Amino acid sequence: MIGRQALAEYTEHLEELRVDILKALAKKLGIAKKATCKADVIRELGRFLVEKPKEYLGQLSEMERGVVAESVHTGGLVSYAQIQAKYDKPAPTANRWGSIDRSRHQSGESYPSRLLLVVHEERSSYRMSDPVVQILSPYVEKPPVVQVRGVTELPDTWVPKRPWGNESMEARDIRVHLGEKTALTEMAQVLRLVQAGKLKVSDKSRRPTATAVRLVGQALIGGDFDLEPPEGYSRQYGEEAGPVRAQAWPVLVQQLGWARCRKGELVLSTVGKAALDGSLAEALARAVDNFLNDEDFDELNRINHIRGQTGKGKRYLTSVAERKLPIAEAVAQWPVGEWIPLDVAYRYLVAIGNGFDVSENLMTLYLGEAQYGYLSGQKGGVNRQYLRAFLMESLATLGLVDIAYVYPHHSWPDLSDAWGTDEHSFCGRYDGLLYVRLNPLGAYCLGVTETYEPPLPAEKTLQVLPTQEIVSVGEEGLSAGDRSRLELFAVQRSDRVWGLDRDRLLDHLESGGSLDEIKQFLVAHSINDLPQTVLDFLESAARKVDAVLGVEDSILIQFKDSTDAALVARDAKAKKFCHLAGGGYLVVPKKNEQAFRTVLKRLGFILPR
Repeated sequence: MIGRQALAEYTEHLEELRVDILKALAKKLGIAKKATCKADVIRELGRFLVEKPKEYLGQLSEMERGVVAESVHTGGLVSYAQIQAKYDKPAPTANRWGSIDRSRHQSGESYPSRLLLVVHEERSSYRMSDPVVQILSPYVEKPPVVQVRGVTELPDTWVPKRPWGNESMEARDIRVHLGEKTALTEMAQVLRLVQAGKLKVSDKSRRPTATAVRLVGQALIGGDFDLEPPEGYSRQYGEEAGPVRAQAWPVLVQQLGWARCRKGELVLSTVGKAALDGSLAEALARAVDNFLNDEDFDELNRINHIRGQTGKGKRYLTSVAERKLPIAEAVAQWPVGEWIPLDVAYRYLVAIGNGFDVSENLMTLYLGEAQYGYLSGQKGGVNRQYLRAFLMESLATLGLVDIAYVYPHHSWPDLSDAWGTDEHSFCGRYDGLLYVRLNPLGAYCLGVTETYEPPLPAEKTLQVLPTQEIVSVGEEGLSAGDRSRLELFAVQRSDRVWGLDRDRLLDHLESGGSLDEIKQFLVAHSINDLPQTVLDFLESAARKVDAVLGVEDSILIQFKDSTDAALVARDAKAKKFCHLAGGGYLVVPKKNEQAFRTVLKRLGFILPR
């Protein structure tokens, strides 16, 4: 039996309720009308719960019993959103002024809810005191464990509903990106672009320049996500989704700790060099924590139609890591290899208590125009927009998940009832994300499995000939990804024949590609050993690529008399800083300019500025 002290603690939250609410609650619970003053009513309510807990629980609806069970077995605090997500029904509310059980309200049930006897509202959550937990715990079974279930087969098409009205739109072909098959190759090529000093970023934001995005786009296997609508549709509505993976990679290598910004250019860190020289899968698994805890970049910034992020609203944005970590934890609990619908994925992470908020004040974020388009009351929609961006821009690019999607235009899966939606084709370029699948690489990097075995190459589909031609021999032809990789170093000559091409090969190497990767690709996909003529072609290219050690900025200086140029070039001090180029020219490395000027003046010459 609970003591008086504990009973007093239990009834404390009832003191905040009006006496008419307390009397209505007592009547609804079937307590005899013996008390009239507030203190007596509270005492009768307390006695009823202590003496008749089974009777009390028997009066509750299914949803109300769910609230009680979750509260008892989670330490007394559970959010409305978590209840709604777990049971996929509206959560009954309970606040200090009264309550409406929304699961019963439509059928005419009056308020207050019976829940008000044992819980009270605290920041959109149910709070149950320790004494109540003690009273009810012997009579309440543990709630069911939340499980997420996906599908193994995807539909071919998806039909969006118009955001306004019930009219359906035309079916859209579902597009699939298998991140595990492309990410490690793309990762290596991006790191080589960094190593070559080719990726420029903004000094302030450290995001890639347009030129850097273009270079990374050329290194992607099979191209970037196909987010643009059919040609006629695009002409009609105009707004382009733009690049995703090409934008993401220069950011991700910084978040992983593999690259850093130096004077507007990405350079490899020591860890990045080690990653490039070793197993990228193992390096990625070690670096995932760096990425998840990084606070310097926010995927929300890439949803550019949600405005207010850089103004006053920035101070209310929540910690980026505190959003990414619970999402990654939820993803790690998905069944490997099953396609999870996006709405199921969101509901699951909320149901297991991993919900997050993008902003603490949605009045500061808006669509279109601040005075009319603010997103107050749109918490779920804004949070789902962030989830879409994180899964598609970051996790899919890293190869930890596979995704299935359609082009995003005019589907508006979130925020469709917000003011200002008619100004844009979509809220975020990620609006078309439909399904997500945790793959073996993701399971390994997120700590679900201890080892990782790269996927076996598909059926061998190529024959490499001594004529340096490559023939597709598979019945179904080449996959889009294999065709894209082949076209990096070969030119298509007929329907099934490609020829090795020196110019394409050099373009590929210049943009960060590797001869070893090309050779490995051909070996893995060819039904025969590589002919010596092909090996010689690749080795010749390798020798010429290695012949150039590097590039250095320099200035070219012309003398009127070549004799004076030779005199300076032979001087004991001056020759340390310049090189004779012939014809009266000297080449001075940019870093030596000031020292060369000083020595040149001592020789009686002045270098014009």
